[in-house]
Amino acid sequence: MTGNLKSQPKVGLFLIGASKCASTYLHGLLDLHPNICMSSIKEPRIFQRPDYSEALDIYMRCFGDYDGERYLGESSPSYSETIAFPSVSSRIHEYNRSARIVYVVRNPVDRLYSVWAQAQSSGHDIVDKGYGLTMPMNFLEAVHSYPPFMDGCRYWTHIESYRKYFSDDSIKVVLFETLVREPAQVLEDIWKFLELDVPRGLDIPREKVNSKESKMAFNPWPARVRKNLPDNFVNFFPEQIRYQFESKLRRFTRRKVLPATLASRDLEVVRDALRSEVQEIYAYMEVADDPWGFL
Repeated sequence: MTGNLKSQPKVGLFLIGASKCASTYLHGLLDLHPNICMSSIKEPRIFQRPDYSEALDIYMRCFGDYDGERYLGESSPSYSETIAFPSVSSRIHEYNRSARIVYVVRNPVDRLYSVWAQAQSSGHDIVDKGYGLTMPMNFLEAVHSYPPFMDGCRYWTHIESYRKYFSDDSIKVVLFETLVREPAQVLEDIWKFLELDVPRGLDIPREKVNSKESKMAFNPWPARVRKNLPDNFVNFFPEQIRYQFESKLRRFTRRKVLPATLASRDLEVVRDALRSEVQEIYAYMEVADDPWGFL
């Protein structure tokens, strides 16, 4: 471990999502700066916990590579879901009043389709992921009733939750579409927002676009089979044999994610429901045109 837990500063950079808005990609880009140390574990989600202060020692172990950088940073897209987790913004402020908040937002319609594929891949239809319910397997029903969908697209509502505690000088909102198209320019803007020098000569990779058609739905069967086998039977086989068996079972039972489409009338319902949110976020970001086709 390079860093010393006692000498580390508080985490001061929070990439709060939104989910399916390239937060994993941006997490890696932010870590390129010599004065930023991003967490080794993405999505610690510690501030969703009412008892977060009791877990800070464990939390800080996510920054074992710290070597004197000005910022420690982490990425937890669920931090921007302030309807489902209304206390996160206040907890972050309670922890570090000087924190900087970065929030990536995306065309809501595109995001809904992407969330649908990812949620199936992650097993939201099988396991409660902290929302008090599992995801319906009807796309339109999920859009209107499952929190990561429509609620996750209420960008202005979520920004307002953070503005109660942080000044606008401490909040940076980024368009996903610009990040993917012009990552170097977005990074430079973020460096300046963080009051850091702009490093030269960085090799900035492009975002890899994952095809929704290639995603596979979450498969609980290998774990269920393993759970119901006696330990002495399982441990009789070498680890490599166990791994090969689980891999073959997973391939045999896997299924592709269900596709999703919205009829024209349903798309208009979505746009109507989110139009005021989009107008407010455009105004906040000083976006002059209508890149998402909502107005």
